[in-house]
Amino acid sequence: MKRARHLLAALAALALTAALLALGASPAAAAPSVASRAAPKGHGTCTATAPGSGPARQGAAWTCTKQGPVSAPELARIHARLTADRVTAAP
Repeated sequence: MKRARHLLAALAALALTAALLALGASPAAAAPSVASRAAPKGHGTCTATAPGSGPARQGAAWTCTKQGPVSAPELARIHARLTADRVTAAP
């Protein structure tokens, strides 16, 4: 029974692929494009990731940036990191 189920699943996959090819579309083109998807909410300002870029190759569809007030501990951490980078990069 398990073997028959696997055979039916394989036949269904082949039938779907044949139907997509008959319509003139490849199976990869059946997925919706990033442009047709709504941007995620609650993650700041989001833009579609450029096709072929590093994040897009890793599966990212959106690049989001969140801007707002920075807390004092975060500001101190950023300042320390920038100062350390300047000290180590000095000739």
